[in-house]
Amino acid sequence: MATDQEPGPRPCFGAVVAEVVPGGIAEQVGIEAGDVIAAIDGRTPRDVLDYQFKTAPGLVRLLIVRPGGEQWEVEVEKDEGDPLGLILAEELFDGPRKCVNRCFFCFVDQLPPGMRRALYLKDDDIRLSVLHGNFVTLTNLTPGDLERLRIQRLSPLRVSIHATDPGLRRKMLGNPSAPPILEQLERLLGWGIDVHGQLVLCPGVNDGPALDRTLGDLLALRPPLSSLAVVPVGVTRHAPPGLRRYGPREAAEVLDRLGPWRERYRDEGGRGLYAADELYLVAGRELPLEPEYGDFPQLENGVGMCRSFISEFRSKFRSELHPAVSRRAPPGRRSVRRVLLLTGALFAPVLRRLAEDLSGSGGPEVAVAACRNELFGPEVTVAGLLSGRDLIRDAAAAGGEWDLVVVPRQAFRAAGDVTLDDLTLDDLRREMGCPVVAAGSSGELAGLVRGEGPARGRRRRPR
Repeated sequence: MATDQEPGPRPCFGAVVAEVVPGGIAEQVGIEAGDVIAAIDGRTPRDVLDYQFKTAPGLVRLLIVRPGGEQWEVEVEKDEGDPLGLILAEELFDGPRKCVNRCFFCFVDQLPPGMRRALYLKDDDIRLSVLHGNFVTLTNLTPGDLERLRIQRLSPLRVSIHATDPGLRRKMLGNPSAPPILEQLERLLGWGIDVHGQLVLCPGVNDGPALDRTLGDLLALRPPLSSLAVVPVGVTRHAPPGLRRYGPREAAEVLDRLGPWRERYRDEGGRGLYAADELYLVAGRELPLEPEYGDFPQLENGVGMCRSFISEFRSKFRSELHPAVSRRAPPGRRSVRRVLLLTGALFAPVLRRLAEDLSGSGGPEVAVAACRNELFGPEVTVAGLLSGRDLIRDAAAAGGEWDLVVVPRQAFRAAGDVTLDDLTLDDLRREMGCPVVAAGSSGELAGLVRGEGPARGRRRRPR
């Protein structure tokens, strides 16, 4: 969640008001955009979570500082839980907490040089875990953080565990002072905080017997973790010597080892032990069926994403399109007869099977191109880390004239509206010479292949 502003912690002066909701409590007491809530009941709020917790009571006392320096206090009486009616400029008023570890497998350390500075920020902040699902190691918690967790019950937390053996975990984190993770988890769970864990597996490091020990230790926790995901390490061309990704045989061995443990987690109170989609795809194994993922608690961690996409796509597509449907576009739309779907090498086989279903359904002709990642290296196969140049290059390599090119929305997530190499959708349209849209869900994709593509742009062969 980094921005291009100066990264890292900064002095906390309170909550800056970006907007005031018309008719809300804040407007009624005279708070304006640009004001700063410097204190709530005598305490400076540190972030939006703090602000929400401190303003929840029915009676709150606010210290307001105007842009010119004028200060005034206002006492607000309201129903408990009612919001003040403010939109704040930032979520973290003192900046993100930086990571204190030196993990040998850290993906940020494997980024190529020359990218925007914010991408190199390594945050490890429990607040970003609650707000955005970031995984944290719990290695930089202060006594004040622990007291806050106990009182405010910040939840859910997503925790990078990796190993429960203290020595092995410290080695992986590159942090000889990392506290024992089991003691930390027991404390959090005892406070009623929901914890979702992840184990990033590195071949020959924390798999095999070490993985068995970790899974056994975590299974014994009471109450249990809300979920636990096992994911393979990500490796780029800038990885340190010796770090490698799992091959098909090794991925299959991990899945075989996890099999009995998944049964035990189901039988003995754990809410779910899951393997990342990548392990199944690399091993050439069938993905688990949808019911096995429960409520998909680790979807953004690459667990169940493929199964969810497949199931939702087929449901939406088959319910809204059948062989008798015409290829004619709705009024005001241009007919879409040839569609190119660009994705990462890992997901391409899955998407090709869906494209085969589409070809005989009365919809447009659909082709799939697996994009090679030149920015990070061919070992990186996920769609979300493709650069704009990767997409442009492989659209051209696919040849043909396309009515529509669909690119993964995940490739734009890092900065919101640009790819990792700072290209926009308009840049892709100009380079490819045809309409280009981003799709991030099966519902969006189903609509596009039904012939609901955009009318903008001329159709010509990509350069």
